[in-house]
Amino acid sequence: MKKNGLVDIDFERINLLYQSAPIAVNGLLVGFFTLFFAVRELLPTNYLVFWGGAFSIALIWRIGLIIAFRWQIAVDKINPQNIQKWEYFWVAMTVFTATVFSVLVFFPFSHDALIALLFIAMVFMGMSSGSAISSNSSVMVVLAFLTPTSCSLVFKTIYDAQPYYFLIAFVYTFFYLVLVFLTLNGNRVVVDNIKLRQHSEYQSIIDILTSLINRRGLKLFIDKLIPQAQRSRMPFSIVILDIDFFKRFNDTHGHLKGDQVLVQVAACLEKVAREEDLVTRFGGEEFLIVLPDANLDMAAKVVERIMIAVRNDTEVTISSGLAMFTPDISFEQLVKNADDALYLAKKQGRDRFVIADNIYADKACLIN
Repeated sequence: MKKNGLVDIDFERINLLYQSAPIAVNGLLVGFFTLFFAVRELLPTNYLVFWGGAFSIALIWRIGLIIAFRWQIAVDKINPQNIQKWEYFWVAMTVFTATVFSVLVFFPFSHDALIALLFIAMVFMGMSSGSAISSNSSVMVVLAFLTPTSCSLVFKTIYDAQPYYFLIAFVYTFFYLVLVFLTLNGNRVVVDNIKLRQHSEYQSIIDILTSLINRRGLKLFIDKLIPQAQRSRMPFSIVILDIDFFKRFNDTHGHLKGDQVLVQVAACLEKVAREEDLVTRFGGEEFLIVLPDANLDMAAKVVERIMIAVRNDTEVTISSGLAMFTPDISFEQLVKNADDALYLAKKQGRDRFVIADNIYADKACLIN
């Protein structure tokens, strides 16, 4: 996790879209039944059956997407890299739904066509406004409903070329432009709020001196990683690193120089660690690295590169303890195992790492 960046804004935005999706479903149901009972006496039965069937398909599609998204989120199959497609799925479904409603204006009403169009226009306005409120985390989704319904109504009224119809077209065009403006502003507010919240959360999990993740951020990461590792049966390892003779270095060179060394070591850790690894400041001169999908051999190779980088780029050396997670131990026990291995590395002369089993350190390696 290089530079431990913020969670992708699109992930939060699209997740918010699906969280508010049940409200959109209720709005569609209200709009459908309102229109159905209002025009059922004005249309042939076969048109009503066709329209109701098409709406049922749209409704099932929408509900299916909600269920699929929530299930995929629950099993950690959705991430910032693949969540964008779920917005496209929702847009496609919304276009289909909007088309279902739009065709209503072209049905052959037996009488009172003007009143029917006025009523349809009012319901469309209400549904579009509801979409702008419930789905304003995605401008595409709002426009996917607003544009087809608005265009169909305006086209119908202009095509029929009756005086009152022109008034409907003018009013609805004005409504469309206003709602687009409000949607863009609402979306901007949503995105700004997401950025502010993420920035606040990010600041709360960052160590001020080294810009590494702190213990709070480590806990949040581990709370997600352990269930994933248990489900996938993939191992992960941790490394606890400690700067050798750091107190003596501080006493000799001063705390300002000591802080500079901490920053330099942190930079070495981030430079050498893999993209998916989490580098944290564990406290004082101690650092902890979490290596997802890594066994002890893989972790050892990373530590070897880190030790060489620290030797070459700083005035200090480091000692390390490695341990691998297994389902029968807690994270606290895993940290203790790595800490015991670190203690053994120091006892054996420092500037080395020790690999622990799940109880005690059992193997030591010296980098020549």
